[in-house]
Amino acid sequence: STGATSYRVEVSTKDNFPPGQIIKGETTSGTSTTVSGLSNQTAYYWRVSASNSTGTSDWSEVRNFTVASATTTSAEEIGDAIPSEFRLSQNYPNPFNPSTTIEFSLPKSSYVKVLIYNTLGHLIHTLVDEILRPGIYRKPWVATGVASGVYFYRIQADGFVETKRLVLVK
Repeated sequence: STGATSYRVEVSTKDNFPPGQIIKGETTSGTSTTVSGLSNQTAYYWRVSASNSTGTSDWSEVRNFTVASATTTSAEEIGDAIPSEFRLSQNYPNPFNPSTTIEFSLPKSSYVKVLIYNTLGHLIHTLVDEILRPGIYRKPWVATGVASGVYFYRIQADGFVETKRLVLVK
């Protein structure tokens, strides 16, 4: 919204947003937010209002979405080895078309996010967003509907953050 300095976002399992049914209620200065812990095959409703120094807008029209699968971000665990440190490996192949594989290691159970960004820093895809036990994991990324170019993938896990570059050539 033009002139907005912050947004209030609500996500609920009910389209009238009753107390106790709001999954996420957040005020942010950004134009995107992440909602985790959603259930498979469940409909969710969301709305947003904009604020600036002169006041707050009414709520937007209520929109909805349904989570297609709770396992869409699940990473494949490789073997039984427990690594000694957090690690993010270089994707392979790189450059790639249309898919590549990203591997990472966790020495302990952690809430893990692996995110794909474009060169402007905009989030393109959430590859992993879940709690994983210690181990070595691999997750493919199929870059359908994404233009050729340089992208970055980033892992966030228990205070560990690392970013690497990947190249999509079509």
